[in-house]
Amino acid sequence: MWVLSVLILSRVKMMKARNEGFCNIVCMKTLFFVFSFLFWLAGLGIMGVGIWIMVYKSDYQSLLDSDIYVIIPGLMIAAGVVVVIVGIIGCLGAAKENRFFLISFLVMVILIFILELAIGVLAFVYSSKIKDEIQTSIKEKMNQQYGVNDAVTNSIDTLQQENRCCGDTGGKSWNGTSWQQRDGNENVVPDSCCKTVSEGCGKRMHPSNINNEGCLTQVEEFFQEHFFILAIVGIGVACLQVSLLGATAISFQIKQIFYHLVIIWLLCMQLTCQPDVYQGHHYIKDCCIILSSFYSVINVLSFYL
Repeated sequence: MWVLSVLILSRVKMMKARNEGFCNIVCMKTLFFVFSFLFWLAGLGIMGVGIWIMVYKSDYQSLLDSDIYVIIPGLMIAAGVVVVIVGIIGCLGAAKENRFFLISFLVMVILIFILELAIGVLAFVYSSKIKDEIQTSIKEKMNQQYGVNDAVTNSIDTLQQENRCCGDTGGKSWNGTSWQQRDGNENVVPDSCCKTVSEGCGKRMHPSNINNEGCLTQVEEFFQEHFFILAIVGIGVACLQVSLLGATAISFQIKQIFYHLVIIWLLCMQLTCQPDVYQGHHYIKDCCIILSSFYSVINVLSFYL
């Protein structure tokens, strides 16, 4: 009877271990599918923001001397497309239970993560330096290219109509411009400066129908706001993805990859810790101090896990 009890108990333990092993595999695959799906959604999100900026918010692009406002959203769209493809590959790898394939997937995602983080940091840095470029660029565009370059003309007209402003610092900033001195021009300011736009309404500089506020502040706020959105999305999605990857690596007991992910994340975040970046933004400096502390904690944990 005792022997029979031992045999039954051993059989129960074997069945329990087998079921637990099956559950672990199923749970890990399910977890990886969930993470891959979230990763895929993040790729769609960053691609969507890039398309939104490039298609619907590009009216003022011609007012800048550089193409950075097109390059950054373009990189975001490219990164989003790659993320979506890699996410699908990751799901296929999980379905086949191929460890090498999964590790290759994680490595590819690390490269995407670095690209997204670089996009975010670039957008953030450029948002703090855009003011100087705009001040020199918009004056040059108004003086030399308005009425000659269709893209610049449309951008300035759209800017003045949508923001109810005129010139860079006011209506008088159009005095002496090439457009005003052109033969056959009777306008003092463009018609787009008028409160009620009609043909020839800019012939007379009258406060009752001419917007006197300058457009420079509105342009600066527009570009700073949208570069900040690009920065937040780039850095935020990158951090979300590395968190998902870390959880995935732990669930598959790939601890070394998790540590490398965290270390790469912390090292890349140091790009935002340069004095010229966090100047005037003390909270960024505080975040950098926290990141340094977190880096030390991870190094300590790596010896015990």
